[in-house]
Amino acid sequence: MYLNIVGTKVSDKGVQALSGIPSLPSVYVFQSHVQQLSSESAKAGNLKIDTGNYTLPALASDTIRY
Repeated sequence: MYLNIVGTKVSDKGVQALSGIPSLPSVYVFQSHVQQLSSESAKAGNLKIDTGNYTLPALASDTIRY
């Protein structure tokens, strides 16, 4: 199970409140008001924070280059 708050106005304080929910293992926060600092503090509550912005390696078989 996860919670997707991508593109919302949820902030650090909201994520800290979510870290207390044992049945919520991860939250996706890309393009929200959540800062990286909050991600570190939420890990103490075993909440995985996914901030997006992945860097993917280029493969020889890729047909699209970024």
